[in-house]
Amino acid sequence: MAEGWAVGKPGSGTRVRPRPAAPAAKAPRAQVAGPEIAFDLRPGRTDPALFPHEAWRRAVAVAAATAPTGDHGDPAGLPEVRRVLADWIGRSRRVQTTPDRLVVTAGAQQAFDLVARVLVGPGTVVAVEDPGYPPLRDLLRAHGARLARVPVDADGIVLPAIPRTARLVCVTPTHQFPTGAAMAWERRRRLLALAERHDAYVLEDDHVGEIRHGARPLEPLHALDPAGRVLYAGTFSTILDPSLRLGLLVVPPSLVGDVVAAREMVDRAPPALTQRAVAELIVRGDPHAAPGAAGRLRRHRHGGPARRAGPGAGGGQLGSLRWNDFTRVTASKPRGDRLMPWPVSFTPVQASSGSR
Repeated sequence: MAEGWAVGKPGSGTRVRPRPAAPAAKAPRAQVAGPEIAFDLRPGRTDPALFPHEAWRRAVAVAAATAPTGDHGDPAGLPEVRRVLADWIGRSRRVQTTPDRLVVTAGAQQAFDLVARVLVGPGTVVAVEDPGYPPLRDLLRAHGARLARVPVDADGIVLPAIPRTARLVCVTPTHQFPTGAAMAWERRRRLLALAERHDAYVLEDDHVGEIRHGARPLEPLHALDPAGRVLYAGTFSTILDPSLRLGLLVVPPSLVGDVVAAREMVDRAPPALTQRAVAELIVRGDPHAAPGAAGRLRRHRHGGPARRAGPGAGGGQLGSLRWNDFTRVTASKPRGDRLMPWPVSFTPVQASSGSR
């Protein structure tokens, strides 16, 4: 009776308390289907139609045939996979490195986190592009960094605005995010000289890699760095699919030990099956599956960042948008709401957005 499950009445004994009537069920809210999106301008998204499904199934089958080792594996990534990746980025991106300087990561975002764990502490001054990539900014703040907002122009980050006290400079020199500006060669050389002079490091986010619409892919900043000041972050999110969660970080020799130790502490080791499957795609050289082919196919099918969103998307009011046209995209959509815009105003230092 104390728990409320029974009731007693003088002269009539004790009875189980009647269950209260259940409230009337609410009618489910009608789901209204949204209009089909013809062109999706949001960053960090790929076209599922370009993913090499058949080749990926074959690669996964080959990778799965390798017997488990019974341990977590090398925290930097499987040695045989790092050899394949080091050779691949040397050929495709002119990033000359050795397997022992390459760390396999869970996408570019984990590469950023490893760099921050090694180089950033409370109060560390970090120079970031403005506008730029919000998830990187959020991560740096979480590590206690003091962010220095540095503007960008048509030639990339404006060097005189970088504080002399900056310990780390974060840039997207091949394809500035989100303006699309490519850093001029002379500015690249001056940035590297500035880093060496101030004992700073440069984090190069090569987020689009070899995908460059209508032009030969630009060589990375890393290719110009003889002094070991550049940490190069690459990702398979843009050339295969973000759900694979696979990327790489090329580290100067002086930082390899610290970065690998941080990688092991955070995540022990990258998943062996995914590593082997991606390496199998590269080794097989399937012209319709290798990352290089994915880049060429995307350049062929898209004149800009606009992504076709389904077989019925051919009648949209917008044919294509170049990356620099982001500055003219607003939240106003054309008739039928078939454009999913992503304004450049979403990317200042105070903002937040998706990840890769």
